[in-house]
Amino acid sequence: MAARLAIVRGSVGKGKLGSVLGFNRLIQTVPQSPPLSGSIDFGVQSPQPVLPEFSSPSFSFGGSMELMAVPKRKVSPHKRGIRNGPKALKPIPVIVLCKGCGRVRLPHFFCCGGKPNQDGKKSTNLNLLDLRRKLYNNKPNGLFYVEFTPASTASARDEYFAVIHHVSNIVRRDFYLERTLNKLRIHVTPELVFRVLRACSTAPTPSLRFFNWARSHPTYTPTSLEFEQIVTTLAHANNYQTMWSLIRQVTLHHRLSLSPAAVATLIDAYGHHRHIDQAVEVFNKAAILNCPQTLPLYNALLKSLCHNRLFHGAYALLRRMLRKGVHPDKTTYAVLVNAWCSSGKLREAKLFLREMSEKGFNPPLRGRDLLVEGLLNAGYVESAKGMVRKMIKEGIVPDVGTFNAVVETVCKEDVQFCVDLYHEVCALGMVPDVNTYKILIPAVSKSGFIDEAFRLLNNFVEDGNRPFPSLYAPVIKALCRRGQFDDAFCFFGDMKAKAHPPNRPLYTMLITMCGRAGKFVEAANYLFEMTEMGLVPISRCFDMVTDGLKNSGKHDLASRVQQLEVSSRGV
Repeated sequence: MAARLAIVRGSVGKGKLGSVLGFNRLIQTVPQSPPLSGSIDFGVQSPQPVLPEFSSPSFSFGGSMELMAVPKRKVSPHKRGIRNGPKALKPIPVIVLCKGCGRVRLPHFFCCGGKPNQDGKKSTNLNLLDLRRKLYNNKPNGLFYVEFTPASTASARDEYFAVIHHVSNIVRRDFYLERTLNKLRIHVTPELVFRVLRACSTAPTPSLRFFNWARSHPTYTPTSLEFEQIVTTLAHANNYQTMWSLIRQVTLHHRLSLSPAAVATLIDAYGHHRHIDQAVEVFNKAAILNCPQTLPLYNALLKSLCHNRLFHGAYALLRRMLRKGVHPDKTTYAVLVNAWCSSGKLREAKLFLREMSEKGFNPPLRGRDLLVEGLLNAGYVESAKGMVRKMIKEGIVPDVGTFNAVVETVCKEDVQFCVDLYHEVCALGMVPDVNTYKILIPAVSKSGFIDEAFRLLNNFVEDGNRPFPSLYAPVIKALCRRGQFDDAFCFFGDMKAKAHPPNRPLYTMLITMCGRAGKFVEAANYLFEMTEMGLVPISRCFDMVTDGLKNSGKHDLASRVQQLEVSSRGV
């Protein structure tokens, strides 16, 4: 059983832990007038906070009381988490202090001297809080309160984000999330609320409940970042009535307003759900939301109109842009060109670019690059390839972004075409960027063109870049698949000396390839090497290497690997 902290404190600075408060019930939805039918009614009264339904003592932990109960009969482990419904959380294990020796232990286990406890179970020695964790004074029942301070060390950051991950799971899965959050005794900060809301963006109703719960804390004041995140979540979920109700309340009580990017997101959400009239209404009455009609709003409404095939309205809006003095950017041109290309009207897209060029509004990219990207987005890959070939024959160098888009789409089917295209455009003077090599090197390595992969990697180094693990890992994997393990090991040694240090996925891949080929000694060496670098191998690697060494008769090395697994996991 992996021990998880149940009492946390997420404040960055030092201070006293706030008192446990009750939770506000979810605000009942009142029938509202259509959105933005007039000025915003600032007279809407927010509901009064209700008294806490449960009192939280200082020694209580996360999880409902029913979940912590002992089952009367034997239940399989995978069914314990659904005793209170399909989305209920499993009982949260608590880390406490051993009364015998004063070391950190799991509940119902004594860790002093390996003595069995009252239940006759053997003890488990756990040094789980040795890595730079601050421990406060003893609390009732021998409990510890752990402070998570986002510092420069990796362990502190991991602990901080583990708390966010735990709270996000509670918000998404716990039916009584307010009661469970009250028992956690978290110091609510704007950063914590924003990260949890962003992690729960696919669950609009639990996110709203969590935001209302956070607003009930006296130490928390919402900022525009969390406000815009919850508004965006509700808009994407097509929950507009609740969204406008929340906007009225937050605007009234906290004097917050939406940014142009957030209003553009609302317009885009209305257009995506085919509510084009509401999208136009939000755009026309953006001044009520204290938001000027800037270029992001025009682009969002253009995208909504083109998504609903209202090209005449899109042209009218474009003329209004030019009349108001708002200059279009690449997004403006790309939205219209993509819409024409997706409708199969390439001629109209060319006429549009020509007309804009005659009026003096040239796009940041050349028109052909926009047409190529539009054809790719619409799925006309062969037409895009033909246009690129025509550009190269005429001596026109495509944009790097356009070339990357073509290569990323075509390399899944025709790698040789991408390689030839790369050499042709480089001969014409195009300078590839990092994304070009990130697309080409894995593709050619997977297809078996090892020599070409080394050539591309050499060009990447000659451009003044250092290879990173995700760039040279496909080459190592391709060499291992061809059985060239000596070349793979030699190349890996060179990369460790000249490139960025390898990461955990690279070591996992290399150990797996060695295990599949029966090279268990080399796999064991890489296990020891990655642990020396501070990387913890996954359980599958330990199991595969240990079984392979035992089957090949190397029991001493297998026992060392087992000892390494025990020491690395602190068991």
